[in-house]
Amino acid sequence: YEEKIPLNTSTLRLWDSAKCENSRFQTEEGRSEIAGREKSVFHWLRDRNSFTEKYLLTPAAHDVDSTVDYWEAYERRQKQKRLSDFVLTEAERLSAEERLEMSRQLLAAVASLHESGAAHLDLGPHSIWMEVPTTVRLSHLMAAHTPEGRSLGIDRYQFLSSVTLPEIILDVHSSPQRRDVFLVGVAVHSVLFGHAPEGNPPDWNSNVDLDNCHANLHGWFSAVLEHDPNNRIRTCSDALSLFNKATATSPSSTKIIEKIEIEHSPIKSQMQAARMFPLIEDFICETNALEAWITEHAGRKLLVKMWKQAAIGDLGKNSPKILSFL
Repeated sequence: YEEKIPLNTSTLRLWDSAKCENSRFQTEEGRSEIAGREKSVFHWLRDRNSFTEKYLLTPAAHDVDSTVDYWEAYERRQKQKRLSDFVLTEAERLSAEERLEMSRQLLAAVASLHESGAAHLDLGPHSIWMEVPTTVRLSHLMAAHTPEGRSLGIDRYQFLSSVTLPEIILDVHSSPQRRDVFLVGVAVHSVLFGHAPEGNPPDWNSNVDLDNCHANLHGWFSAVLEHDPNNRIRTCSDALSLFNKATATSPSSTKIIEKIEIEHSPIKSQMQAARMFPLIEDFICETNALEAWITEHAGRKLLVKMWKQAAIGDLGKNSPKILSFL
């Protein structure tokens, strides 16, 4: 979109005004209320909090004539992926610590909006962009709330495509920031557990944490995914503070590995295991992941199972699950 500039990656958004339920948005005057509003919100936020800019996709070019086929482009690094794609292709490869850090950066991004008095209101798999190890960006600000800027009001619901909020179903009032807290809670759930909470509206269930890897965050999830907005955490700044407190005591993977080695691994090698528990019958199981055999020890027959590296995987990433198993 610029001459004499090397090609780079951008996100192109194309508008189809004909799909708007409100016919007002099919007119040039009506389109002017939404076309380019994200650019206006971006500059409003940047003027009030320069720190916020690092968490937003930057406007690069747009249709200056605001035609029926309005378009706009946003700068984006090539490795940045929408949350929906990130969960499918990247999250599985991250350690528990790395997922926590990505979640922390997401909370910090939304907290920066709240500290400016704004709210996103459309946080979801389509509007959150992530890149390991610590990069988070937000897009889709056309429905955002700002205390001084003109809002879309009730019409904004035509443009939202994220999860269903409890207050919409219950028909109760809540602040824009409390709505964001719920939406970001759903997003963090996706980062840590690989999918959004079940239910419509989504509901927290601690059973999703099968290995209790994030037991210290169960109370946090209950607070941010509270259906009654009056009992929900007030802002993402508060949610970030509580998140940091809850995870401050989480042992690192290094500490967990030390605990496994000290308390659960008196045998230091496969050869040592074979000498201590010699095979007296044929192998029951012999695969790349596991060897199992019968031995005799202290006058008793015992079943020995020796898990191999293929079963353990990356010890740094899987150490909480291994400790829980042991």
